[in-house]
Amino acid sequence: MSEKVDSVFKKSIDDAARDVPGYRSVLTRREAIDVARRVLALFPVTAAALFGSFARNEQSDDSDLDFLVSFSPSARVGDVEDVRRALEYATGRGVDVISTLDGQTRQFRDSVVRDGVKILG
Repeated sequence: MSEKVDSVFKKSIDDAARDVPGYRSVLTRREAIDVARRVLALFPVTAAALFGSFARNEQSDDSDLDFLVSFSPSARVGDVEDVRRALEYATGRGVDVISTLDGQTRQFRDSVVRDGVKILG
């Protein structure tokens, strides 16, 4: 992504989420959900859930954020990476985004279903 596109990308995220508590420094599950909801609205996302340590309220200072995201049929191939980068920028944390549970272990799928917190959809 070019530097110009990157600055436009960041401005869009800033405009969408700068008034949300925790913007650029997410510390709580509520902040993670609120910031993510604003950022995900900028993309062709149909549903999303937070899972992992933040979803369980067991996060630490170095915890990343884990999201399961479903995209609309109009989504581009690069949207998963764009969503990940946008969420990292907006939260100030490392972010993992998966778009399907297919191919994941049963234990992993069960933990996402058990611990997941709905954000959209």
